[in-house]
Amino acid sequence: MKTYNEYTESDHNAFHDVVLDSLTAHNNDMEPTDSQLERIYNILPTDIKFIAEQWGLSDSVFKDKLYEHLTEDLNDNRPYE
Repeated sequence: MKTYNEYTESDHNAFHDVVLDSLTAHNNDMEPTDSQLERIYNILPTDIKFIAEQWGLSDSVFKDKLYEHLTEDLNDNRPYE
């Protein structure tokens, strides 16, 4: 399975935007750092990572699954720091 750093800058930007959107939706002003983004990617469920590997981090199905997963985690108050 690919590591976070094996994706393109364009993929990283798309991933960042979804993470930021999920935080903003929960009134969190945190701007995620590169290391936090990598950590978030690393702890994603395998099925979500599989979609990313097949289609990229900017794929709409991946981004929808990511947003849903992050929103559930934020609702459960699980921090990513």
